[in-house]
Amino acid sequence: MEGKQVHTLEEAAEMEGKQLHTLEEEAEMEGKQVRTLEEAAEMEGKRVHTLEESAEMEGKQVHTLEEAAEMEGRQVRTLEEAAEMEGKQIGLNCFEGASFCWN
Repeated sequence: MEGKQVHTLEEAAEMEGKQLHTLEEEAEMEGKQVRTLEEAAEMEGKRVHTLEESAEMEGKQVHTLEEAAEMEGRQVRTLEEAAEMEGKQIGLNCFEGASFCWN
């Protein structure tokens, strides 16, 4: 052992006469303020939209993966359902190369 001691980042900084600040504290020290993306957009006269709102503004509609599949005449299945359709079973305990699994 080399007789060293592990310090947190904060402890190491204090040993060097420094202090760790959060991003928010650093910004305030520079006379700035940390804002959310939404606040920053509002300051520029813009608005942050959800993906759904943006799509509606373009006359589109956001669908879930399941809805989109149904619109194409498909059905979304779980991995387990898909395996069962192929005559397989998904389980927690399976031997490699085994034809069966158990829970």
